[in-house]
Amino acid sequence: MTVKRIAALMISAVLAAGMAGCGNSGSGDKTGNKNKKQSEPDLSAVKFIDAEYGGGFRGEFWAALADNGDLYMWGHNEYGQLGTGDTGEFHSAVKVMEDVTKMELGADCTAAIDKNGTLYMWGGNSYGQLGIGSTEASTKPQKVMDNVSDVVIMDETVWALVGDNEVYVWGNNEDNIFKADTDVLTSPEKLTDGAAEIAYPYVISTEGSLLGFKEGEPNEVTAGIKKAFRDDDTLYTITNDDVLVHWKSLGTYARSENLLENARDFRADGLKGNEFYGALSNDGVLYMWGRNFDHRCGASSDDPILHPAEVMTNVKQFELGLDSSYAVDNDGILYSWGQNNVGQLCNGTTQGFDEPTPVMSDVSKIRVWSHCIAVITNDGKLYIGGSAGRIDNDDTDHGQFETPICVNDKSKRADIITKGNSDPADNGLDYNGLPGEAGFGVE
Repeated sequence: MTVKRIAALMISAVLAAGMAGCGNSGSGDKTGNKNKKQSEPDLSAVKFIDAEYGGGFRGEFWAALADNGDLYMWGHNEYGQLGTGDTGEFHSAVKVMEDVTKMELGADCTAAIDKNGTLYMWGGNSYGQLGIGSTEASTKPQKVMDNVSDVVIMDETVWALVGDNEVYVWGNNEDNIFKADTDVLTSPEKLTDGAAEIAYPYVISTEGSLLGFKEGEPNEVTAGIKKAFRDDDTLYTITNDDVLVHWKSLGTYARSENLLENARDFRADGLKGNEFYGALSNDGVLYMWGRNFDHRCGASSDDPILHPAEVMTNVKQFELGLDSSYAVDNDGILYSWGQNNVGQLCNGTTQGFDEPTPVMSDVSKIRVWSHCIAVITNDGKLYIGGSAGRIDNDDTDHGQFETPICVNDKSKRADIITKGNSDPADNGLDYNGLPGEAGFGVE
């Protein structure tokens, strides 16, 4: 279970994001031969990085948006989702587009908005999610519509914020959000106007109302809110006066308890039935509750935490993995706690922490996927820790880093503040050759 509304991580870092001679047609290893080496990628300042995970916990395909608007992609490419003009996987980052201001990854497709507000899409299209009037896949960017300011993809369903606060939708309609008797919508169709923000599967109106939809008809869930988070069959909202509210029933929208006052952010994770939650207050206090297996809620006992409990202060950002937790304080210290079976806590071992424990310093921001973490330092270095995934399909595990590896300099490892109590597991991996194979976008 993961929160469906995932905030974008805006970063200023140096990421291996390109290859000598690459262009819109792409270059690199398209054969799937993981042993084939290529020239060292160019370095480019990146402001956004994302990854789409398929079944299991392994990285499937990645995208990096550079400060200059260049979009780079790498990883699996069965449906042409990398936009390279073919369906061969890439072990190194390849340049796909220029002048991009925003990008979004779906289950098997990619969307990008350029500086003129034109939306392009490519990749899988079995549900019409490319919005090009057919269900034919595309291995190259295809123009969808103009005057777009935001795009959200959830699996094979696409929502776009267009023009004067209009929302258009297309793709898979299995939840009957669109008009009646429409399973697949292959071209954009207007859903509503007066929208300030898309909070899939809701819209926050310019007047602060949260709108749900059934067969194209709007239903006001509540008013006076500024953020909404869908977590499987549960809804959480943050009101205009900063109260975090939990809604028990999406069928009747019966209001539950006010969980926390002075709230500004919320996360949820964990497998179904084993959920845990976190909320950050405006004054930097981190609260957690839910199932506390492996002490991922930061409490000394494994007993469930029934109500939000204070875990840390002075926090500027926090993220949850599948069974671990992370926080960056205002001094740039990264803390981690919870399970550490593949080194995701970045403490140099596979030993877990029972409470928030400092592991790295000089940290700007982080991004977390399941058992993998990306750490951006203040000097622009990007470190990857935990199980970073793989882009080959054999039975060999790749990319397990108990001590985070620096993508900018493969010979460099993170300086660990607090090391775990066990020696790192010997996984027999040759780190010098792994980053590209692990899905980092470099060979």
